[in-house]
Amino acid sequence: MVGPVLNGNNNDANKKAPGEPVLEAL
Repeated sequence: MVGPVLNGNNNDANKKAPGEPVLEAL
């Protein structure tokens, strides 16, 4: 996933990409 997640799935994205900058959190 790339870009801000408006669904509030930033926590899920953090689990998928630990160590990499999570753009969804932004």
